[in-house]
Amino acid sequence: MQLPNALFFAELLLATLLLSPQTQSAPTAKVELPDVASGRIQRLSEFPSRHVPTRNVDVWLPSKYPSAGKYAVLYMHDGQMLFDARQTWNHQEWRADEVAGELIASGRTQPFIIVGIWNAGAERHSEYFPQKAYESLSRKQRRALDKSKRDQDTPLFASRVNSDRYLKFIVGELKPYIDQHFAVRRSPEHTFVMGSSMGALISLYALAEYPDVFGGAACQSTHWPGSHTLDDNPIPGAFLRYIGARLPIHAGLQSRIQCVECGGAVVEIDSVALRCR
Repeated sequence: MQLPNALFFAELLLATLLLSPQTQSAPTAKVELPDVASGRIQRLSEFPSRHVPTRNVDVWLPSKYPSAGKYAVLYMHDGQMLFDARQTWNHQEWRADEVAGELIASGRTQPFIIVGIWNAGAERHSEYFPQKAYESLSRKQRRALDKSKRDQDTPLFASRVNSDRYLKFIVGELKPYIDQHFAVRRSPEHTFVMGSSMGALISLYALAEYPDVFGGAACQSTHWPGSHTLDDNPIPGAFLRYIGARLPIHAGLQSRIQCVECGGAVVEIDSVALRCR
């Protein structure tokens, strides 16, 4: 039995211990393979790219792969946080292998593999911040954001916002490799993307920029502020305007989310745009 996309994500989100990963050490450091409870990991070490720095990619293959024939694909950000708490900065993990293995074994989802894309350490915020929303800010707002800090000694952005290049890496380099070297279905109906916090923002951005590639996005604990301040923060508004203009929202479908910028106002999503009340 195969669940519709919405239920596919709901099962995964509800069952997984979802965290909000922070900046990690250099992603190309030599690290042993994660110890998984089900399935197995195939690592693409220091995967090359013309668009972004090289990084590891951990591909989780379920038990009995490839006996099910063609598999769906779930691309997940912060790949070093997904499978093994012994290897993470906070000694916690998403438990992605346990949850995915259980869902597949019980028949509650179609068989799928997980492509865990390691973040680029200090470059994480620059790669995960939706670029077109950033570019929609005024020059003064962008200048202030560029000067902001994560803490007293650490800038928010290690380099220029380059999430468009990060998505080009996934869509134009990584996905073709996965499609060619693994037994997977290539259509949007079987290709999904998922992340938490800033990883949720880039997942939503990926869906909006490439709806012909990704059939759905799971966004957990979305970091709507985009920075570490809520005072006079123009970022949530920029995100919402971009989403309202780009997301393929079906006629008659409405969703409600909390608007940080408006201090608790409700945002309604309809077929036209997002509106703060």
